[in-house]
Amino acid sequence: MDSKEVRQLSWGNSSIRLDNRLNVKEGFLANIVQSGNLPKCRLLLILDTENGFPGRRGVTFAMTDMKYAAPIRGVNNAYDRKRIGKHNIDNWRKWDYAIYIPRVTAEKWNEFGPYFTLVLGHELEHIRIMLKNLEFHRCVTWLFDDNYKIFKEAGLDCKSKKKWEFPLELHCNKQGKRISEDIFGKTGLVDCLTRLIPHETDDHKEYLEFILKLKDKSQTGHVCENILSDIQKYYHKIEAAVYKVWEIRKSVGQEFVKQFDLQKFIPLKGE
Repeated sequence: MDSKEVRQLSWGNSSIRLDNRLNVKEGFLANIVQSGNLPKCRLLLILDTENGFPGRRGVTFAMTDMKYAAPIRGVNNAYDRKRIGKHNIDNWRKWDYAIYIPRVTAEKWNEFGPYFTLVLGHELEHIRIMLKNLEFHRCVTWLFDDNYKIFKEAGLDCKSKKKWEFPLELHCNKQGKRISEDIFGKTGLVDCLTRLIPHETDDHKEYLEFILKLKDKSQTGHVCENILSDIQKYYHKIEAAVYKVWEIRKSVGQEFVKQFDLQKFIPLKGE
């Protein structure tokens, strides 16, 4: 994590601060970022030699939300903050967004390039949504993280609901697949995932099999509006449970839930 190894680059519309701890080929990374075709932004891209944010294959957050994404206190959270690094940055807000790719994903860049591209493309799409409406992305991210509790509060079982089918994740999965196929072709992606699946955990195998079957119909226009429409359908008739969990989170002092107005996105019936 030596800050001397961090490079300042310009790829497409993005100003990149690249912390390339695994020495992933820069031209390969540039091709993925440019295929993501983001609006103008400043991006911190970290490719790690360890697995911060355990259980995650990639993490994206606005730099203004770093204290929520990787708090300083707590054993696991302190480790996540350490993996991001110090970077000799006096003002973190000079960088709009961060993408963190852990070793479990980053180390596959050479042998399983289409898979790596799928993951990074997915994370780039999260940034596109943040650029369009950060408050919306905050709200939907919270819904995703508390989805099980919301369904439990509503007296329903959501164990059969797969996290990769959640409307926000589904959209980003489609975009990640599109970017990977644009670079490697459909056959290249299929061959890669077919080779990778036998080596993965059971949960990730199921996700990759889902990706193989996923039809690439990602939408580039009215993205937030379309995702919001799907979100509202997803929580139809259990809106009260959404609000109950939101209020509980606020009452115990969870600061992140104060960063968005739930009523803008999930209106209660009759309001």
